[in-house]
Amino acid sequence: MQLCTQQNGCGALADVICTPASGGSGIEVLPDPGNMTAYRGQTGTTLHFEVTGSTSGSVWGSDVYTDDSRLARAAVHAGLLQVGQTGTVAVTVLPGQQSYTGSTRNGVQSATYGQWSGSYRFETQPASPPAGGK
Repeated sequence: MQLCTQQNGCGALADVICTPASGGSGIEVLPDPGNMTAYRGQTGTTLHFEVTGSTSGSVWGSDVYTDDSRLARAAVHAGLLQVGQTGTVAVTVLPGQQSYTGSTRNGVQSATYGQWSGSYRFETQPASPPAGGK
């Protein structure tokens, strides 16, 4: 399994960095839930999912996505995974937004949408074990 993350530089989309996930990191990696609606209301919670990048399904938003957006497609849109690439992505649950702006990134078109009840964003820094193993 790999932990795939994106690092930003000067506001531009940068290369994805894939590193082997540490077996002893204490991070629970869950299977791809499809979308994040089951986690609505858990605002601020960051979860890790093993996802295979895809262009199937619908995605609304850019950077912040509606919680019913397909995780595998949003990960490609965000530049975290390529189509067919499997990796672990960190996703933070956010409250609903007043609006979501669509865009085309990495060959994936996301749609614009109005108010929605739940959201998520990808964390772009590598997950690491707590300092001192605590």
